Amino acid sequence: MPVTAQSVTETIYMSDTDSDSAEPTRLYTVDLDESADEAALTEIAVITDPDFTSVDAIAASLSGETVYLVDKDSSHLGTFDVDSQTFTDLGAVTDLPPATVLASFGLDGVLYVASNTTNALYSIDIGASPPTATELVTISGATVQGADIAFDSNGTLFLHSNVDDT
Repeated sequence: MPVTAQSVTETIYMSDTDSDSAEPTRLYTVDLDESADEAALTEIAVITDPDFTSVDAIAASLSGETVYLVDKDSSHLGTFDVDSQTFTDLGAVTDLPPATVLASFGLDGVLYVASNTTNALYSIDIGASPPTATELVTISGATVQGADIAFDSNGTLFLHSNVDDT
């Protein structure tokens, strides 16, 4: 069944992580209050798994039922089930380089990630055990460094980089 833009979740998730400290990764929902021009964070999980101390790449499934987290140091993929409030470590992603810092689901239901190390875009087979990465393309014209990737309702992938705010 094709996914339409209307079926995409509208919840915004954010992670807070500090690989230089012993603090666990925290997962939040973000509620926008446009009338006050501010956002309110609601903590929904504290992830104490030692393989998830440097999570910069997160993406919600299209249904919004699961949040996927990729640790940039360990290359582990984890899931947070929104309904049951449970976290599961799916293991280290095969063939994924370190410093994977961007993640988004495409309208095709595939998890895409990008790595600072290779400046490349990957798809992740989340059904494999362990999960497996496939390099799709080297990104040209922009440097993968922080920020985010996202798909629009037409399936076009956009990348924002912290390098020169491009």
